[in-house]
Amino acid sequence: MSKLNCIIIDDELSGRIVLKELLSLYFPDISVQGEAGNISEAYDLILNYKPDFILLDVQMPGGDGFELLKKFESIPFEVIFVTSFDKYAVNAIKCSALDFLLKPVDTEELKTSIEKVQS
Repeated sequence: MSKLNCIIIDDELSGRIVLKELLSLYFPDISVQGEAGNISEAYDLILNYKPDFILLDVQMPGGDGFELLKKFESIPFEVIFVTSFDKYAVNAIKCSALDFLLKPVDTEELKTSIEKVQS
């Protein structure tokens, strides 16, 4: 299997660290190309690195994850939402999200989500 590239987008540093550690521990074939704490940084990273998938928080300063996705005419990567708020699940589905995980992230649920990206 070829290496998959990922960008982690979350305004909370601790959230980014946890996701990066889980990916490193369970998915050594995934390369985290970058991390962003807001929509502007995330957009630039996505344009520069063209990831296979992103792990995307919803609520962030300066805009939410849905606003980030609206910047793309078509979304050329898979999206896994990672948020503390289940009320965003319907919007995530409407945005064609591959999956929706609630914080704190359950390791088995993350594994299932990553397997969807890999298939």
